[in-house]
Amino acid sequence: MISYGAIGYLKKLTEMEIPGAKKLLERLEFVHREIEGSKENGK
Repeated sequence: MISYGAIGYLKKLTEMEIPGAKKLLERLEFVHREIEGSKENGK
């Protein structure tokens, strides 16, 4: 749940072209997908 807030915040920072925000957003989205995928697979 916290990750959704962080992703939203980073999207805003990315739109504002804050240095490093885009790369951090990509990493967080990747980790979030991995976690959600493992939950769906019962891991």
